Amino acid sequence: MAGLPVDSESRTKCGRTTTFFIPSPPLDSKLRTLRRTATRREPMENEVQSMLQYLLGNPVFLVPILGVAAMVIYGILKKLIKLAAIGAIAGGLYLMIVRYLGTGSVF
Repeated sequence: MAGLPVDSESRTKCGRTTTFFIPSPPLDSKLRTLRRTATRREPMENEVQSMLQYLLGNPVFLVPILGVAAMVIYGILKKLIKLAAIGAIAGGLYLMIVRYLGTGSVF
C-alpha cells in the first residue's frame, strides 16, 4: 500500500520504530473523480447568486458593503458635478468670447 508519511521522521515507541502513512488511492480512481467533478460543474451564476444572497442576508457584511457602495456613488456623483461645472464654465467663456469678438461672419 503506497502512502505519504505524516511526518518526516519516524517515532520510537517501546524500542520499536514506527512510521505513520496516509494511504493514497490509485491514480485511475483520482482521474475518475476529476472527470466526474469536471462534467458535473454548476453554472457560475448560481455560485454568484448564492454568494450575494449570503452577503446581503448577513448584517455584519451588509454594513461595509453599503458603506463602500455609498462611497462609490458619492465619488461618481462628485466627478459628474465637477465635469458639469467645468463644462458650464467653458461654455460661458466661449459665449463671452463669441459676443466680444463676434461670430466672424460678414452677413
